[in-house]
Amino acid sequence: MINTFMILLPVFGIIALGYVLHRLDIFKKKFVHGLNLFIYYVSLPALIISLFWNIEFTRSTLGFFGFHAGLIVVLCLILVLVLSLFKINSKTKVALVLGVMVGNTVYMGYPILGAAYPYFPIEVGIGAGAIQLVTGLLIAVFLVEYMVLRTKKVSTYMLDLAKNPLVIAVIVGVALSLVPHSEAMNAGSKVISVIGQTASPLALLTLGFFMNRNISKESMMLGGVAVLAKLLVLPIVVLVISIMLGYSREFVEVSVLISAMPTAVTSFILAEKYKLDENLSADIILATTILSIITIPVVVWMLG
Repeated sequence: MINTFMILLPVFGIIALGYVLHRLDIFKKKFVHGLNLFIYYVSLPALIISLFWNIEFTRSTLGFFGFHAGLIVVLCLILVLVLSLFKINSKTKVALVLGVMVGNTVYMGYPILGAAYPYFPIEVGIGAGAIQLVTGLLIAVFLVEYMVLRTKKVSTYMLDLAKNPLVIAVIVGVALSLVPHSEAMNAGSKVISVIGQTASPLALLTLGFFMNRNISKESMMLGGVAVLAKLLVLPIVVLVISIMLGYSREFVEVSVLISAMPTAVTSFILAEKYKLDENLSADIILATTILSIITIPVVVWMLG
């Protein structure tokens, strides 16, 4: 059984540090906002470039990667349609989509995947996890444009997306993955990788800032539904669909485990950047991360 707690221990430690810095009045709101901007415009794009740069897009893996991208797109659309049936403001709806569909497939997913399935090609797992993460983030950006900013002109909408650092990072990362590697390219890849590795720790630090508050009943209800959907419904849906499509057992197991990861802290960066329901986003991240100590080992055991 995977010792998920030991993998999660640094996550809780960094969140706690952010909380303590806030309580000591060292962490200011303005500083946290500035740090999130750095993550959004520098660290997160670097992470995306690094992930895609190192993915090998081969004929055998493209179908698997496409499955993960298409799955997130379809499930996001279904979730948006379901949320449209309820009287919830647009900012909260997008925050809920982020909470359910953007999983911690990088910071947590890779070490857990490596521990649970050491025989599985890690580069394929990394590719699937990266595509799930980035697809969810890009759909969230699309929803922000459409539901929150309410962009009306198609030209304005396309221009805003074209200038978005996350969209640019995907294009650059895919382009670099197609270029033959050289010593200079490898050195550049390492630099970008180091910058990208700061995204999750810095985001966890800022997340701790928002832990010092009271949680409303509405936030608890919405957060509870999102947590249930993220840790239970989503893995079950992925299991059923991947079996129906006839994937091998190891591909099914990896797909389900990737989908069972808690909500990614990067979803909080988007929530804070676009002034969504950042408190709800923080609650979902914390709750799914804590509960994943139990749910992830259970998923691995059931798949085994």
